[in-house]
Amino acid sequence: AATNKNGTRASYSNYGAKIDVAAPGGDSPDCTTLIVSTGNAGTDGPTTENYMCMAGTSMAAPHVAGVVALMQSVRSTPLTPAQVESILK
Repeated sequence: AATNKNGTRASYSNYGAKIDVAAPGGDSPDCTTLIVSTGNAGTDGPTTENYMCMAGTSMAAPHVAGVVALMQSVRSTPLTPAQVESILK
């Protein structure tokens, strides 16, 4: 799920008993409350690399993936999905 700048559920995010983890996803049309991400300025194909202000669970998911990658990087054996979920919670 995605959270807004206040740490509560973003208006577009899923919610309910099946949601285990939430991360910042942004919540408004200005860059003060969106997630700044790398991007590309091209409209018909790649051109200049740039930064983009974005919102959505597509912005929240990389936060969680990054944390999991850091967790796995310090392990001598990989964590199981259940262990990852438990640690994140």
